[in-house]
Amino acid sequence: MTSIRARKSRIALVLCLLVSFSWLGCGPAADPTAPPPIQAEDKEKLAAALPPGVTLESSIEPNVMLGANSKTVGEALASLHAYVKDNKIYDGGMSKVILFKTGKDDSKSKPAKSSKTKEESTTIVVTGG
Repeated sequence: MTSIRARKSRIALVLCLLVSFSWLGCGPAADPTAPPPIQAEDKEKLAAALPPGVTLESSIEPNVMLGANSKTVGEALASLHAYVKDNKIYDGGMSKVILFKTGKDDSKSKPAKSSKTKEESTTIVVTGG
């Protein structure tokens, strides 16, 4: 009899443990590829530092480096953990200045000043200018 009672108590204990820990894995998980949210005051600073004609809602060209799911300037800046310093927007991970290129720019007609500038900046291509 003690063996049956011991088995029942073990089974009950295991069931209690399973039930008590089951809530840990339940519920919707956060999307790991989603950009982190931008705080309200950071959003205001970023919006003020954007070049004319570019908004946080402006669409961008797809680029894995800017976040696989980024479709707007705001999402790309969030993925890059961008911050504003001296009225310039910087990449939070690399501390590079972020440049914006609109779809209206003709990069073939304008030669680059130097390769050093390209290496020290991150470029976001805005579509629809």
